[in-house]
Amino acid sequence: MSLQSFTTDSTTCPESADGSIELVTDAHSIVWQGYSDTTARIENLSSGLYQVFLFDSLGCAITETIEVFAPPPMEIINVVTDQDACFDSGGGVISGQVSGGT
Repeated sequence: MSLQSFTTDSTTCPESADGSIELVTDAHSIVWQGYSDTTARIENLSSGLYQVFLFDSLGCAITETIEVFAPPPMEIINVVTDQDACFDSGGGVISGQVSGGT
């Protein structure tokens, strides 16, 4: 019995719970720690570490820890302001760059 492979889908945003893990295994049964799900695929996951126990038909187990990743948070960097010389004339400019996110 073994875990042949697995795939993960990262979350779409740092605080999202839309990641997933799918196993390819010949295990007799699967138990995800902290979840009632006993299937090879779990969904609606936040980023973090997930532990799975794989059992053969005799009850012997192996444990794997799998990580679901999240993209870095978006942030505005290199902000530059150019104020207009006259108050309330609407001629000022703010520019910047966005980093992170997806």
